[in-house]
Amino acid sequence: MHTNREDFHKETFLTIVAETLFEDIGIFLTEKILKPLWNLHPFIVVSAPYTLKRLHELGFKTFHPFIDESYDDCLSNQERFLLIEKEIKK
Repeated sequence: MHTNREDFHKETFLTIVAETLFEDIGIFLTEKILKPLWNLHPFIVVSAPYTLKRLHELGFKTFHPFIDESYDDCLSNQERFLLIEKEIKK
């Protein structure tokens, strides 16, 4: 089943990607992060620290400085979640 709905991306400003891991240090990238990447759609990823850093290492570009991605460097789960929440509300 094809679940990459291009129309969803055309009708919205931002994708909030809830990846599989949040509290672990390990990075586990899934198809969830690929959907906004395929559609060149701005996103915030709710995931383990350094997920965006790993995407950059793989050659992907994200939406900094339009989205403050400093949450990606935060090791505290609680603080990272609060930074993500703040950026979503912005």
